[in-house]
Amino acid sequence: MYDGRAAMRRLAPLLALVLGLFPLSPAVAQDIDPVPEARVELSLLRQTPWNEPRRPLQVAVLARNVGTVSLRELTLAVTVADRVGSRSAYALSLSADATPALSIRTTPIGGALRAGESRRIEVEEDLAAVLRQAGRHATGVYPVTVELRSEGLAVARLRTPAVYLSREPEQPLNLAWTFVLHVPVTYGPDGLFLTPAVERSVAVGAPLSAEIGALSSMLGGPRAAPVDIVVSPPLLDQLIRMRGGYRVQVGPEVAEVQEGQAGAADASRILGRIRTIAGSELAEVAAMPFAAPELPALIRADVPGDFREQLQRGWRAVEELAGTAPNPRLFYPPDGVVDQHSLGRLSTQGIRVLLLDSDDVEVPAQERGFAPPPVVRVALGGGRTLTAVVPDPGLTALLGASLVRDDPRLGAQAVLGELAAIWLEQPGEIRGTAILIPADAALPPRFFGPFVRGVVRAPWLRPVKASGIGSRVPPPDRPVQVTPGEVGEFSAQYAARLRDARALIRTYRSVLVEESPVPEELTTLVLTAEAGVFVRLEAVGGRFLDEVEERVRATFRLIGTDPSGVVTLTSRTGVIPVGVTNETGQPIRVRVRLSSPRLRFVGGSVQEVELDQPARTLTFRVETQTTGRFPVDVRIETPSGEPLASGELVVRSTAYSRVALFITMGAALFLLARWGRRFLPRTRT
Repeated sequence: MYDGRAAMRRLAPLLALVLGLFPLSPAVAQDIDPVPEARVELSLLRQTPWNEPRRPLQVAVLARNVGTVSLRELTLAVTVADRVGSRSAYALSLSADATPALSIRTTPIGGALRAGESRRIEVEEDLAAVLRQAGRHATGVYPVTVELRSEGLAVARLRTPAVYLSREPEQPLNLAWTFVLHVPVTYGPDGLFLTPAVERSVAVGAPLSAEIGALSSMLGGPRAAPVDIVVSPPLLDQLIRMRGGYRVQVGPEVAEVQEGQAGAADASRILGRIRTIAGSELAEVAAMPFAAPELPALIRADVPGDFREQLQRGWRAVEELAGTAPNPRLFYPPDGVVDQHSLGRLSTQGIRVLLLDSDDVEVPAQERGFAPPPVVRVALGGGRTLTAVVPDPGLTALLGASLVRDDPRLGAQAVLGELAAIWLEQPGEIRGTAILIPADAALPPRFFGPFVRGVVRAPWLRPVKASGIGSRVPPPDRPVQVTPGEVGEFSAQYAARLRDARALIRTYRSVLVEESPVPEELTTLVLTAEAGVFVRLEAVGGRFLDEVEERVRATFRLIGTDPSGVVTLTSRTGVIPVGVTNETGQPIRVRVRLSSPRLRFVGGSVQEVELDQPARTLTFRVETQTTGRFPVDVRIETPSGEPLASGELVVRSTAYSRVALFITMGAALFLLARWGRRFLPRTRT
């Protein structure tokens, strides 16, 4: 078996090592800085993505003199090296001489480069002629070195790959490329943005803004190509909130941004572009779950029904806010966090194709160390599998290298060179690869335009939708196992609060007579509290649960009893009036329960009633079991018996029982008889 995670670990240090040996840009390599106090940064401004016999190599670089001395007698040396024969040689060529030089041409540059100045320098090389003179004419990746010299001494160097095509590729490399558009929840239950992170990410020139702009331009241009977009409902939701104006915490202050201004205008622009992207027939859209929860943490919290509801609400939210129905069979786990249990749950919800990170699975080994397949079957147990599209580990490592961050345009060209190196492993075979750009890739804004344009124009690449690459490049027969990394989870206390909040909403729903939006609003708060970001920020997520509890309790406090003072019963049987109040402003359904050991309730001690008025009086027929003054407990419950309110009324019974009446009457007659004897004549003897 080929260990994909291990492969990436091997490639990443290799790239880091070879790139670290020579900081390509913008820093100057230490081994070519012989001029005292001379420091020049050389970065790539433009390069032809690939070359053909009639397509010369054109390179434009920017030289910045960040030292303290002026540089004179400037020349630019361009070295073309022999093509690389493997991906490892290609990785080395990005920072060192991996193959022998085929030609070196030096061009004088007039003028000087003074301290603090920058200068654009352009060079053109007939690559086809260079290869002919060297007896080479084959398609390949040829390392090119651009070196700035002052008085014959090198002061800066830049290495870039030149992809040369001697003829049109007969079998392009199928490429599934996926962009994850997501920002985590950054607002509280009151709508206040707790950080300006989203505001900054959608500003003109910000990474997310540049990424979305590049995709929008590509799909709306003449060379549009299939692409996969993972859209997060939290991103769309926050753009909607910002578009109409919003409040944001900036340090100790709260700033208010009006509709059409600053971040609100940026949010409106980005939302429009996302809708344009999602609306393209060439874009395949996958929706994240509603709050982008980490699936293992959500499952372990054990909130009944929420796994399914997160998925379904996510699909609905993307369709509603982005204007396009996502593919319900295609799924990317938020933050790339997945485990065996969550995969099984996903399969029960109709998911058939997964978009995974390169270190999530172990992929089969390939002969001669070639690139692993882009599609695998993930074992679920019981002979069941799911199809997974897995990005190439080498591409993932290159995207994370400092080369891309330091010189974005050079980084984009380096990624194109890597894709060419993969294709050139078996250029005549039907093969494929995948690349995934996660939300936390931290790629610079200037990377996306050259990268997207380069991919769609490259003749050796055939972009395809992720759901279809498996039909072009069938996965290996042998299933692979998921190899999850660190998986977080909610604390036991937080999980219990999630479950309690759900139970409270069910209680609230049970008292409603008419349809109300409130239960859905409360459910949204609970689902939001399950967001993946709150696995590490439970105190912030708990504020959403506080809001649920307070809103429900506040409503229940508006339901109560209206004590009727003292109720006097003058006979053994009678009626007790009970006042019930409803100040919620909506009809509710409740049960009223009376209890007292000194009363027998003739028609029952419980009445279920609909309260559609602020107050109502119920009557209970009772039979007293004794005389005197005693309390009666009054309890208002939900239809299922959950307590809502309680009270007490006092009953004073003046009724006599029959025995007591007979005794009293007998005693009265006895006394009357004795008293009457005084008037009878007495007998004398």
